[in-house]
Order: sequence, then C-alpha cells, then structure tokens
Amino acid sequence: MSLASVIPLSYFIGMAVASISAQSSIGMGAVINATFGSLIEIILYSIALTQGKGHLVEGSIVGSLLAGVLLMPGMSMCSGALRKKEQKFNAKSAGVTSMMLIMAFIGTLTPTLFYQTYGNFQLVCSGCPG
Repeated sequence: MSLASVIPLSYFIGMAVASISAQSSIGMGAVINATFGSLIEIILYSIALTQGKGHLVEGSIVGSLLAGVLLMPGMSMCSGALRKKEQKFNAKSAGVTSMMLIMAFIGTLTPTLFYQTYGNFQLVCSGCPG
C-alpha cells in the first residue's frame, strides 16, 4: 500500500517543481529540477540503506544512470525515426551525449575499482588506546 502512495507523491512533487521552474529563470529552474526531480528516489534509497539493502540501492543507481544516458536518447532516436525517415545529426549534441556516457561509465566503474583494490584492507591504528 505504501508503494502505491509513491506514485501520486512523485506526481505532486513534479508538478510543484514545474510550477516553480516556470516562474523562475532558466538556470534556477534547471537547478531546482535537478535537485528535486529525483527526491522520491533519494528517499527510497535512504530507507533501503537503513534496512541494509545496499545491493538494491547500487543496482538502482546503476539502472538510473544507464536509463538516463542510454535508454532515453535511444528511445528518442527510434521514435524520431518512425516519424521522419531521415534525421539531422547535431554534432554538438552527440558530443554532449557521448561525454555523458563516458561520465556514467566512470561513475559506475570507480566504486568497483576502489572496492576491488581496497575491499579487503584492514585499518590498524598503532597509536590508538584499547
């Protein structure tokens, strides 16, 4: 039952963010949208972390990154191809998208590298009492 309440809550937060963004400048609207656009995800991740479900949170974050960087642009290209058989290619947009893909790859790879490198490392304090 509580999971079903997330859907209207997400809708109302989205409407509030859109209303505030429409009345402010473009830059401020983008900051507000980026900050509060994923508020429900952050709340759910926090609850999952307090319940010890770290692997669920890791998978969700990786899924969100991949969906935002790969799935959404891919779906946009495919749906655009259904309407127009020949599409224009914007080199600047492709550069931004490829940079986002590289950053998502680095963002998902870095914690794995740190864990593989230092995961079994035990910290020992020689000067600590006790």
